Amino acid sequence: MLFRSEDDEFARIEREQAMGWRKRHIEQTKELDPYRNMVSEEVALQFDMMPALGDTAASFAAFVRGMKR
Repeated sequence: MLFRSEDDEFARIEREQAMGWRKRHIEQTKELDPYRNMVSEEVALQFDMMPALGDTAASFAAFVRGMKR
């Protein structure tokens, strides 16, 4: 089957609509999980209290804090 530029345009529109749905779903998930940031901060604080790991623990703590929404 040969595709025409019209078919390509319809495929592009479908992809964009699907991305919009995913973005809305992610935003809704953020609203439904109010404890996520609190738990992430608790985990980061635990990494901060591991002086034996030095810079590695600090890096993990920064990574976890970056996951907060």
